[in-house]
Parts: sequence; structure tokens; C-alpha cells
Amino acid sequence: GRRPEIYRINPDYGYLMLYEMRAKEINAYFADLVGEIKAEIQVPVEQDVSMEELMVLLKQAYTSLLDAAKVDSARVLAAGISVPGVVNEENMRIERIPDIYRFRDANVYESIMNVLSIPVIINNVSRLALVGEKIKCYPDCKDMALLSFTNYYGVGGGIIINNELCKGKRYAAGEVGDMFFDKSNFNTDYCGNMGCLESHAGLQVMYDRIQALMDKGRAGILKGIMERRETKKLTLGLVEEAVAKRDFDVADIFYDTMKIWSSGIINIFSIIDPEVVVIGGSVNSENTLALEAVKHFVSKGVYYEPDIRLSKLGNKAQLYGGLHELRKYVFSELLTEVVRQQKH
Repeated sequence: GRRPEIYRINPDYGYLMLYEMRAKEINAYFADLVGEIKAEIQVPVEQDVSMEELMVLLKQAYTSLLDAAKVDSARVLAAGISVPGVVNEENMRIERIPDIYRFRDANVYESIMNVLSIPVIINNVSRLALVGEKIKCYPDCKDMALLSFTNYYGVGGGIIINNELCKGKRYAAGEVGDMFFDKSNFNTDYCGNMGCLESHAGLQVMYDRIQALMDKGRAGILKGIMERRETKKLTLGLVEEAVAKRDFDVADIFYDTMKIWSSGIINIFSIIDPEVVVIGGSVNSENTLALEAVKHFVSKGVYYEPDIRLSKLGNKAQLYGGLHELRKYVFSELLTEVVRQQKH
């Protein structure tokens, strides 16, 4: 019978910083406590950048965002870092990472803390993308999985079971890029930085194979499409267009890649039986030919009709997921005590 105690979030009480680490750039965002983006910046970065240079870039992005948002640094509560690798959440070390070489096995957490002077959390980018897809598109889905294909070599993934992120004992759950799909994988040593599915079926691997054909004078239809578009950069959309126009050289590589993706998805359905599998990252809602191919091949490996969908959010999914996890950390770890003290 008591009246409820009602709390309202003051969005300008404090601010959040979010960094998305990618192979060739850093996307940095500045947000308020309700997750509204106040400023953003993209910083180019080389894959072989030194740790010292990387910290300078993070600090420069931090300063630029503060200036753009006209906010004092004392009001920034925490920073979130999303990386395409395995993050050991016990010691906050990045144990495996395919695209940003200097982050591997380095004490990135301590370095970033020293540079930014605020609390920091580090998360796997594919898990964050899955969280973003769930909260924005599938709030009622209890069990789901995501495969995230970067525009480079990386293939990541995330798993939610009974509304909880599945991370695994070593925080490596969802590393679909490491899946073996053929016994010939055993003929080589451990794949190291790149998982076996990654090394055969990442987007950049597909592009490299197609480019090698074009260098030999083949894949003429795709080459003509690229010349008309005045571009030298391959994309999945261009590949799909060439396949639709019956470029058989490109189609052979495209469908071979889709079969490998489908092998991984079949294994996911067979092991955890999720309600839905989302294909995301640099694969988006326009890549319908890829989706049709995957559905066709997956149907050969499962006895029911699985629910496979393309991401509705694309690369924005990891932004929404990253902000969600960062806000959750700030409220549960940093602000709970503040509210408690004010109550008393």
C-alpha cells in the first residue's frame, strides 16, 4: 500500500564515450545517459599502428568529441571499447583479435585507463551487435544467434540463450570464424589469428579470389559493372549483381562461400537450436541473393525450416549494443551507490 519511489534519469548528469575498433578506422561516439548520440568522429588507423600511436589516436578522438559536444571531461563517466576479438573479462586482456594486431595479448585495458582517466569496459563487437539486434528488433526472442562478417577477413558471432549472453568458460563462445567445416582443415597447423571458416569464407577472402580472376582477364561481367560504377572496390552488393547477370566465374566463388557460411549456420542450429539466426556486420538487408543462397543450402542440413534473417541494423547494431552494455555498467556499477546515498 506504500507509494512507489519514482526515479527519473537526468540525461545530462554524465556522459559516455564509445569506441568501435575496426581494421582501418576507429569510430568514436559521445552520448548522454539515455544513449542519445551528441557527437561522433571517425579516425583512420593503420593495422600495424603501434600501441603508443593508438593511444594517441584514442586521446585525440576523446578531446575532439568533448570539444564538439561542449562538455567538460569531468562529466564523462565511462568509456566502452568494442573489438573484434576474444576478451578475457577476468583480466580484460584481448587474447585473440583478427584485424588490430597490436591489441593481441597487450594490456590494452590499463593503457586506455591511463590515457582517458575514466572507468573502461571492453567487449566483443559481435556480441554487442547481437545485443543491438535483440533490443531493437527482437525484444521477445529468448534464443538467437548472430554471424557478423566484416569487410575484411574477420567472422564473428554471438549467442543469446534464455535472454542471457552466452560467453563460455574462456569467453570464446560464438567464435564461429574458428569453425572447422572440412577434414582438410586438419592438414595445416592451428590457424592462429584467423579461424578456419574465416580463412576460407571471410568477405575479404571472397574478394581476393574474385580479384585474382579479374587480374587474369576473367569475371568480365563484374569488371564491366565496376567500370560503369567507376569503382575499384569490391562489395557484396556488386558481387551479387554480377551473379544475377550470370557471371559464372563470380558465381562459382560466391556460391562456394555461401556453402561455407551455411555449414556454420547448420552447426549452430544443430547445437543450440535458436529461434532465429541473424547475418550481419557488413552484410545488410540489401544482400537478398546471399540470404536466398544460405537458406537454400541450410535447408539441406536441417529437417525443419530455420529462421534466418539479414540484419536490419547493419553496422549500427554494435553501436546500439555497445551503448546498452555501457549504460548497464554505469548504472549498476557507478551510479547505484550515488542513488543510495541521495536516498538516505
